[in-house]
Amino acid sequence: MFGYLFISSIVRRLTEKYSFNLEINDRRLKREKIMLPVTSSSTPDYAFMSKFMQTIELKQLKAYIDQRMDSDC
Repeated sequence: MFGYLFISSIVRRLTEKYSFNLEINDRRLKREKIMLPVTSSSTPDYAFMSKFMQTIELKQLKAYIDQRMDSDC
């Protein structure tokens, strides 16, 4: 699941690239390259992607909990 979150965040960046003036279409999408981390055997490194997203989630949860603790005091 976390690997998919990593990939979706990379793909979501494409929406920032295209705007009203530069519309997205099939031809432009086919030319896009999605850069992912790979293992030494040149396959996508899903373990790294999963661990990376889990780390981000933990940081966000910690910030949320710290904020809640500060507001309760």
